[in-house]
Amino acid sequence: MSRRPLPALLLLVAGCSDDTPVRPKATPDAPMSAPADGPLVLDAAPAKPDAEARDAPPPPDAPPAGPAAVILNELSPNFVAQHDLVELLVTAAGTTAGIQLEQDYPHAPSVLATLPDVVVAASDIIVVHLVPQGTTAMAETRAKDEISTADNFDGAWDVLGGGDDIMYTDVVLAVRAAGGTVTSAVPFFRSDLTDPDTLPPHFPADVQALIDAGLWAETCAPAPCAYGGNLGAISVDWAGAGTSADPSQPSGASVARAPGGRDHHDIADWQRIDLADVAPFNTYGAPN
Repeated sequence: MSRRPLPALLLLVAGCSDDTPVRPKATPDAPMSAPADGPLVLDAAPAKPDAEARDAPPPPDAPPAGPAAVILNELSPNFVAQHDLVELLVTAAGTTAGIQLEQDYPHAPSVLATLPDVVVAASDIIVVHLVPQGTTAMAETRAKDEISTADNFDGAWDVLGGGDDIMYTDVVLAVRAAGGTVTSAVPFFRSDLTDPDTLPPHFPADVQALIDAGLWAETCAPAPCAYGGNLGAISVDWAGAGTSADPSQPSGASVARAPGGRDHHDIADWQRIDLADVAPFNTYGAPN
């Protein structure tokens, strides 16, 4: 009877001794499996700087301020050593660059001061120091209280004028915008001057020119303006102007615009100098 051969596995087991351990068959490492809820996520590479953002130009500067507008607000034309003061009231915000203060307008205007580039707000006050040499006044362009001296006013922008003072007589003072147009003009008159030889001969014609140009809303009678008519009644009388800036003394009396900046181009815009009034006799650097 023929025997059937044993299977190879049985032969292998049979050929092993009882004390020979059987080594389990090694299995390769299982491949890394993805998370159950999605593919394997690796750490993101660091973001590279955006070349366009890196090379982008800086933001543009703010556009320059437009021109400011100012009017005459308070004056002292009779100071000792000619250190006269002129206060201007800002009626429209902007830069004061190029604004000029003139006298003897319009027959022979001469420049008393040219304002620097200062950006001002509406209702700001500017004090122009004429003939500033010999005073402690210093110009300010960054802040109204930028510099503190005995002659500066902390509530105003202090500006240095030229070397000429105001003629304390009958004269027209004017403000000329940087563009060249006269925007404000006021005729000032001294009622205490009665000698015909001391009266400026051009003043009546200057006042009539203001009226004709719409810069002054009064009317001369008879017309045209003349010293023999009502010229003194329709001009701002500044007789009695003081010789100092001391607001506590009558010697510090100024001629000032009416409170609130009234600007109707007539004599009612201005307060009459009255030495019997109580202090303060001027309000430089503060509202009138």
